[in-house]
Amino acid sequence: MDYDSIFKKLTRGARFDRTKYREDAENLGIIPKKAPKLEENIPENDPKKGIFVTNMNIDDDTKYPLLSDFNEVNKAIKNNLKEVLRWENPTRIQMAAIPILRAGENCVCTAATGSGKTGAFMIPVIEKLLKVGKKNVKDTIFTIVLSPSRELAEQIGGVGRALARGLWPKISDTSQSDKNIQSCHVLCGTPNRIINMLDSKELDLSKCQMIVLDECDKMLEITNKLNPDDPKSFSAQVNLLRSQCADNHQMGLFSATMSGSVEKFGHANFNNQGVTVAIGKSGNAVNQNVSQKVIYCGNERGKLLALREFIKDGFRPPAILFTETKERCQRIMGELLYDGINAMSLCAAKSNADRQKVIQATRVGKVWLLITTDVASRGLDLPMTSTVINYDCPNSVTDYVHRVGRRGFKPHLSIFRLKSICLIPLKRCGRYNRSGHAITFFSDADRDRIRILRGVMVQSGAELPQSVMNLAKADLNDKKRVKTQKVEREELQTKVPRKNPIAAKKFKNRMTKMAIVDRKRIRKQNNLKVLEGGNDAEDGGEWETAE
Repeated sequence: MDYDSIFKKLTRGARFDRTKYREDAENLGIIPKKAPKLEENIPENDPKKGIFVTNMNIDDDTKYPLLSDFNEVNKAIKNNLKEVLRWENPTRIQMAAIPILRAGENCVCTAATGSGKTGAFMIPVIEKLLKVGKKNVKDTIFTIVLSPSRELAEQIGGVGRALARGLWPKISDTSQSDKNIQSCHVLCGTPNRIINMLDSKELDLSKCQMIVLDECDKMLEITNKLNPDDPKSFSAQVNLLRSQCADNHQMGLFSATMSGSVEKFGHANFNNQGVTVAIGKSGNAVNQNVSQKVIYCGNERGKLLALREFIKDGFRPPAILFTETKERCQRIMGELLYDGINAMSLCAAKSNADRQKVIQATRVGKVWLLITTDVASRGLDLPMTSTVINYDCPNSVTDYVHRVGRRGFKPHLSIFRLKSICLIPLKRCGRYNRSGHAITFFSDADRDRIRILRGVMVQSGAELPQSVMNLAKADLNDKKRVKTQKVEREELQTKVPRKNPIAAKKFKNRMTKMAIVDRKRIRKQNNLKVLEGGNDAEDGGEWETAE
């Protein structure tokens, strides 16, 4: 008698859902096992696969040749690509986007995180400047690049300065001095900062010929649908900047995820005269080289225990830990400092200078664990990191894809040398096709959120617990509700004995003394100092790299 016959006799009269319990049915041999999907290995320099170019105007049959290699780029820029950045071959987004931007067309480009989008728009911008000539441009702003965060704007400016090394075009970002900003040809910054400079008459965009929006999907989230003309709305800010630029200026939208709002925004601003570029068929998906893991923790206390267990098992530093709010970010850092872990926080509560020092310390490997909010999830290149921890489950697929995209360690990568804000790698430092790990903690309060993320996890090859697979499928209404709904979370704290007040006081004093000793040891080993406002004896004191 075979397994199927035995199972039928034992379950006679009982209803068995073969779809829900497919794994059990496969193990019993009732139904054949699904053949594993073969990963589609698309070579990075193969122009025939994975690139989809579509004209917004259906009647327009114009075709744009793909960039085969960097020999088609300006010679001076090509030398910087190979000698400074050590980029040998263009990525697929660079193959498709560079010829389109050269031709003066508006475009909406979508590619995975770390696939070289910055080079895709910065190379044609510098080429156009060299073609126009220094006499015709003088000290006027030719292009503005908008990004959702100051750190990303500074990183884009660093890549631009590396591409333009030894050439006359000046690339600046809003973190530099007013003199550099007013004399630059390409300005990178956030919309608010550039508008403030326009209001104070520090900038003149009347001759600006091109506008680039990087991480456009994130910026479009800051939109007041009830009042589109709200000054805090991104669409209103872009319209204001466009009105200050030259007529018939060119626009480029770049993003890691293709959402309906990005496509709609492109059609509205391009008057259906533009090009859409998509890399890959999967859309909002995580790189197949990232191994994803989901851990059920029960409650907030369980999350802290799971984090300590992860650290105890050992990991390759630095790792990035994402939280939901800046308060939780600071609190978790305080808990880890009690344990003697070399951790730093990066959130909106810090000043621009302090945030930059933390990022630099993470890039050169002086930080074991970077605790941050979604301020670091968009566009930042932290090439030494191999592990991403979602301590608080993100509330949308877009946020999850961007968070996981921060991973990117590759053993053969070289050490980086730091010059000002620009990182000059000795070998190519993009996160394209690098392997890594992503761990997501979820509690009972995150049940609805994990339902939304389950689809993209399964699509990218993640192995999820059966309890997660059994959760009901989320519909569109669930996604809208979860995105706006705030999760009530318990306060993070290490529990101390409370029955005996004397014992509780002794325990607290002992923990404080241990923290002081551990912090001094970490400071001595890693050449760190406490930031202003922090104290060795205070819980949650912050650290920075000593000059």
